[in-house]
Amino acid sequence: FGQPPAVDPGCELIPSERFYRYINSKVEDNNVDLSLDGVPFVPTIVSGSAHYGHALLLGADVDGGSAIKYLGFNEIDFEPALVDLDIYAHTMAATSDADYSYEARINAIVDTFKDSDNIDIETVGFSDGAVCEYGELCKSGRCEDHVSTSGAITLPLSWEG
Repeated sequence: FGQPPAVDPGCELIPSERFYRYINSKVEDNNVDLSLDGVPFVPTIVSGSAHYGHALLLGADVDGGSAIKYLGFNEIDFEPALVDLDIYAHTMAATSDADYSYEARINAIVDTFKDSDNIDIETVGFSDGAVCEYGELCKSGRCEDHVSTSGAITLPLSWEG
């Protein structure tokens, strides 16, 4: 959860197909911007380290459930803008102020499937209307932040600026 690349590349002793790297996101207070846990995106140019396993971006979807986007295997096939990396998205434990924490995201996924025989979890990204900011994070392949199915723009409840 939120781990930076920490192992030298090319280590044959790591069964990377069995590892899952979770990366959290947080919808900012303005309900328009998405920030991502910056720790997993620490430049490997400094450390020379590599990612191992499957990378999964966790987020909130429009229905209040979880959105999950598969970002690649042994590499993260997504590069966010530096301004979208945030330490608050690295929050581990759920609190009343941190419903976006890693713990809250995983619990939401578990709760969705706890009473179901279906344990297939979609990893195709955010639904149209969810805050995503990057087209490649959306199920549709294009970002339609704050656009309802009717095509009307949904504005934040409070707007400053």
